[in-house]
Amino acid sequence: LLTKQLVDNLGWQGPACMYAYFIVSAGVKKSVMPSFSRWVSKASALEGTYRNAHNRLVANSEEVAFYKGGRKERLIIEKALQDILDHKTLWSRKQVPVKIFDGLLVKYWASIVGYCVVMLPFLLDLPHTRNKAAEEITRDYILNTQYLMSLSTAVGQLVLAGNKLNVIAGYTHRVSELMEMSKRLNRQGNQAFAVKEHEYDDFETATGVGDWLLQWKERCDETRDERLSLRQTQDAAPHAGGGTHVESQDFIRFDRCDIVAPDGQLLAKKLDFSVHPGKNVMIVGPNGCGKSSMFRVIGGLWPLHSGTLYRPPAADVLFVPQKPYLVQGTLRDQIIYPHSEEEMRLLGVTDRDLEHLLGAVDPRL
Repeated sequence: LLTKQLVDNLGWQGPACMYAYFIVSAGVKKSVMPSFSRWVSKASALEGTYRNAHNRLVANSEEVAFYKGGRKERLIIEKALQDILDHKTLWSRKQVPVKIFDGLLVKYWASIVGYCVVMLPFLLDLPHTRNKAAEEITRDYILNTQYLMSLSTAVGQLVLAGNKLNVIAGYTHRVSELMEMSKRLNRQGNQAFAVKEHEYDDFETATGVGDWLLQWKERCDETRDERLSLRQTQDAAPHAGGGTHVESQDFIRFDRCDIVAPDGQLLAKKLDFSVHPGKNVMIVGPNGCGKSSMFRVIGGLWPLHSGTLYRPPAADVLFVPQKPYLVQGTLRDQIIYPHSEEEMRLLGVTDRDLEHLLGAVDPRL
């Protein structure tokens, strides 16, 4: 409707100039400005990684607590959050010139082109502008200006809609990846996997592992003795309304201990036994009798209700949870968990040491 009115008042040249301006501007904008669809897709992926880190922590909270991996997990979550912040910051900086260009495109440059189009009939001395009185020229000028501003605003919004389409394209790309993977799994169904022939390299059997393990044990003993020499002797630590924890040298002992679950259920009463170095103990019993709860008390996950618990320092006890936990990161991160690579270096452990440990498990590794 606006285009028809302008054609009647200014001729076809006026609207043609406006449309040509927006077409050229849209082409320049598309060629110069970055594609935000990739940025939106990456932002969605980073947010998914951040949520997944939280979900993993919730699902494996007990395993992480046994490994004393709270600090490591916090670093993983903070890194995921920092990646999101860095991406959002860089994205915001890239959006500044885009918003400036869009403002110039729709408001200022479009207005300049519009006023030039209004002046065009008078400059070209077109027939429908000749022999008009001043009041008629003024009326046509105001009316045509309003038409042009409305037309430029409408077409400008269509051009700016491309920004929103880029954002939507980023999200649809993520959805498309999910749908393609689902279709691939549906096509495969329950088909048997094809057997492929692999050529395995001849692995050399690890030699000298026994001697190295003896040296490794000596290093660990020296580190432990040094740590114990720096440790101050701790007195019995009673807990408010609960039992008493005593730090022992190298044994675990329950002295008339009661184990109570968080819901108040008494799982074990007057527990009294000890475990010394070199002694193997197997604890058996039906589900819910307190087998795992005993280790939760030893590891400090649950408070001791009553009695006295003697246990070595936390650094000298390694718990193997019922469910294996795979940390996010490299194979090195998995082996040294919950320590970081920097902490590993400070302890004097090298990647070569890790290779020896893997070789002791499997000579082919």
